[in-house]
Amino acid sequence: MRIVGQYKGSDIRLTDLQMSETYGTWLAGPGEKMFESVNWEKINVGLPQRVEKMWGKDRVLNVMDIDYKKKLPSVEVIACLQCAAGTKEGDYSNLVMAWFQESDEDPFAKVVSNLKSIKWEEKAHGWWIANL
Repeated sequence: MRIVGQYKGSDIRLTDLQMSETYGTWLAGPGEKMFESVNWEKINVGLPQRVEKMWGKDRVLNVMDIDYKKKLPSVEVIACLQCAAGTKEGDYSNLVMAWFQESDEDPFAKVVSNLKSIKWEEKAHGWWIANL
């Protein structure tokens, strides 16, 4: 696990990083007239489905700013973050972030910069440890 930030004095840790080709099922990517519909489907249906398969329904997905009308960068990235400091909802907190980047960009640096652009308290999901 890599420490990528702090919240309430506790480390925010990157616990999982998934990368795949943005238009992997397309031979050459969608045509220009199709960007908006293909990108909308990918972001509003495809990403949530992949997150649910990987981590279950209880994860909050935060997709970083995207222009649906333009061709997306070549790599889709999904990062799972956890923190020992909780939110109003629980003792601990987690967040799943997704974004698109070019293949020569550093995904670890992007996690840090994306994390700085959001408010953990507002975006993260709090969860409780069950009483034993």
